[in-house]
Amino acid sequence: KKKSVWQYGVYNQAGTEYTGATATRKAPFPIYDIAGSKELRGYASHWGVHVDYEVTDAEALAADWKNEQDSTDTSTYKLSKSYGKLEKYTNSFLSLNEIHKVRVRLYIGWANSNAEKTKFANLGFVDTDWDGTDNTLGTADDAYERYEGYWDKNLGKFCFDTKVSWRRTTDNIIPLTGTCSSSTNSSNTSGAVVVFSGTEWFTQMGDWHRIYLFSPESGTDYVIRKNTTDNPTSKTSANGIKVQSREWVDIETVSDGNFICLKHCPTVAGVNATAKQALDAIVAGSGTGPHDSPYDATIGAHFKQTDYEAPSTDGQINDFWSNGSHYTFNVGDYWNEASVYINDASNSDDVALYRIEGGKFYQGTTASASNEVTWSSSVLTTEVNEAQAKIVDGQAIYAGMKLDNLLSNHSMKMTDWSTSHPSRTRNMGWAIESGFLVENTSDNRNALQCDRTGDPLAYHKFGNNKDHPRIVTTKGASATAMRLCYNKIREGFEGSYYRFYLKPRAQWTIKTGGQIVNFFKPEIMYFDTSQINTPVLEQASGIQDRDKNKIIRLEFSGARQLWGLPGGVWDFCKDQALGDQVPNWNGECYRYIDRFIIPDGLNINTLPDGSGTSYKVKALGIDEFLTPTSNPANIGTMFDGLTKSLLPSETNLKNMGPDGGSNSIGTKPADSELEGSGKAQVIHGKKVSTGS
Repeated sequence: KKKSVWQYGVYNQAGTEYTGATATRKAPFPIYDIAGSKELRGYASHWGVHVDYEVTDAEALAADWKNEQDSTDTSTYKLSKSYGKLEKYTNSFLSLNEIHKVRVRLYIGWANSNAEKTKFANLGFVDTDWDGTDNTLGTADDAYERYEGYWDKNLGKFCFDTKVSWRRTTDNIIPLTGTCSSSTNSSNTSGAVVVFSGTEWFTQMGDWHRIYLFSPESGTDYVIRKNTTDNPTSKTSANGIKVQSREWVDIETVSDGNFICLKHCPTVAGVNATAKQALDAIVAGSGTGPHDSPYDATIGAHFKQTDYEAPSTDGQINDFWSNGSHYTFNVGDYWNEASVYINDASNSDDVALYRIEGGKFYQGTTASASNEVTWSSSVLTTEVNEAQAKIVDGQAIYAGMKLDNLLSNHSMKMTDWSTSHPSRTRNMGWAIESGFLVENTSDNRNALQCDRTGDPLAYHKFGNNKDHPRIVTTKGASATAMRLCYNKIREGFEGSYYRFYLKPRAQWTIKTGGQIVNFFKPEIMYFDTSQINTPVLEQASGIQDRDKNKIIRLEFSGARQLWGLPGGVWDFCKDQALGDQVPNWNGECYRYIDRFIIPDGLNINTLPDGSGTSYKVKALGIDEFLTPTSNPANIGTMFDGLTKSLLPSETNLKNMGPDGGSNSIGTKPADSELEGSGKAQVIHGKKVSTGS
């Protein structure tokens, strides 16, 4: 039989269960109130407050909400409304050695030029003919565009021992030949393992390059910099690998301050013009978009229309490479994500400023009603009412719909949309969201500054010692100003930053006694598999060699919700493992389950090196799947003794069978009168009968 655990209990060292709730942090709970004869219901948690759709905004605001789950909670809760919400990101850092043997994937299918393919070949990736000899993608002769492997801290190298491709219909994941020891190069055998050090990678690719990895085990992205491989034991922001936590926060909980936006920066006029355009389209029956962008068109690191028209030839910088070759570009293209910052008062740089004050989000640095980024009263009343009144085929099909439902099928253009990049759109029913927002301080701007090298430090040159093409072409004298790189927020920024969402549905904040309720938030935990170090523990866990001596990143969501163990697909019809992924899902036979179980009593820790708080783990929710077998010889007698006498007394049960007296439901009808002749119709969710 195969065992799978879907729920773990988490306990402190004294044996008391840890749910995450404390005196100052509440566990999630359902809320309710009665308004006349109408029941009002919702749910409050770290993720926000949900109010049932049939509850009007006026009813939600007027209600005296109660905790429906905890009868000892006598507090009265009130809701306040806005349309803005913030997502908070907090970066911490792992050392490279802390992802020792964690399975990761590297995508190399972006290499199209001979020069790019040569760099990869010099590392040992000698198979780079993506469409094969038949020049057709998706056929059997195509080279694999992804490789899977791991960092080996003992070897001090990356080892890729598997190739992966989802373009083909079969053989999607294939092991490579050989073992990981010495570094490989352009003489590597086709289909063999690829091994290289960080130094070897950056020698080929350049110091500014990144190794972008994704772990199918943890669902985590890892961005490896040169500093990371040069300092594999360091977990500082300058050298470590970013680990990101995310949480929804009420704007009211964020301290007043000014924030920088480098990409997708919404304006007050823009968000309302986009919403009006969508609602007008409903009235006119003129389609679902994409509608005009709600963002500041002047902000962003992409080439804009003015950039395109700036050279003597539209979209072309002559002799950029100093060998007669020109650099050509289209509106919406990126060279990289460098943005010019001159000063806070400048209107000619690539930075937009916002202010958070008093629980509201403002465009610019002045907190005034006209600057608040929110829906106008005209959008929420006049425009919505007109859309709701639209008659289609004699029916008011939009009657009663709120703004989120009205916009659910509509899309808008992002800032970098262009006819060359028509797919850069976003659904409006979810939100109008900003790019990342970082508090505007000198230290933070320095942390976001683009890479510089040399002595004195200088920004990278391109082509034949040419400066960044967009900045030189369009910024003129400001080309020497500070450059801020958006990717610095994603990979190396130490601390917290935000993303603003303007939602088309009311966002609720729950308070009691005038104070915002603080909920338990998911915590990152780590499990060191080296604790599975005896034959007994190995058998109990079912651990494989590839998962031994690793540190596994987990997420504890409170109250017996521990997630993140690496998993794979198990075929219960054939009783066999199919690997981490399969190209086609068989719902009748396949289940995705953890590859191993944490044995009872082993520890997880709040820090990867084990120096944080430790908690013991116990399996609570367990599924055991029986292995298919042929009928045993004693099948005729093996159920002897399973009689009614084994059941509890009739004082605890109601006998509804033929001998149940007044409780009997009657004589069993003849099989011929029953559906399917009395046989089972559905087994484990699968219809097994032949009838309709």
